[in-house]
Amino acid sequence: MPQDRLPILGSQHSEVKDLSSAQRKSSDSYSMNKSGSDFRQEVLESLFCAPKRFEETPKRAQLQLGLNRTRVVGQKVVSAPLDDVNPRPPTDITKEVDDNEDDSYPILRRAAKQSWDLMKRYYEAAVDAFNKGDRAKADYLIEQGKHYNKMAREADENSARKVLDSRNVESENDFVLDLHTHDAKNGVKLLKCHLRSLAGIPCK
Repeated sequence: MPQDRLPILGSQHSEVKDLSSAQRKSSDSYSMNKSGSDFRQEVLESLFCAPKRFEETPKRAQLQLGLNRTRVVGQKVVSAPLDDVNPRPPTDITKEVDDNEDDSYPILRRAAKQSWDLMKRYYEAAVDAFNKGDRAKADYLIEQGKHYNKMAREADENSARKVLDSRNVESENDFVLDLHTHDAKNGVKLLKCHLRSLAGIPCK
């Protein structure tokens, strides 16, 4: 091989080597840039993108209708038509009120409470009967509940009326002024008039 061609080959070999080195550096730089870019992208995704999680919706324990109702302590839900309970109050409230006129208010309050309690028991029993599919029994219990609801309201109204009733009890130092028959405006005027007249009476 001629000696004059060796420098050319050496020069070409050096150029090829330099080119390969430059390509390697460029490739490494590209890989590093790409790796850095991917890393930044992952960091951003982890910060602002919540991972998708498949969470099962918790199943809530559902109680049957009527089982989650508030009940009186020690009182069980009625499951039968309350055969052992008289559909009418056990005592004659009207007669008892007439015989004890002075103590009629507590008697009426006791009757109202008894009727409200029976109403609640009948309605709760109606709910349980409806859940069991016995519509006839549920309808019967609802009607009984309505009956005691009406009686309880009447007892409440009568007891409230007793509070407003004027007891004609007068003593030597008492002056009874009954304003129940007057409306609010006239009642206030009448009260002021009597207070003015009483102001002129000397105190003993």
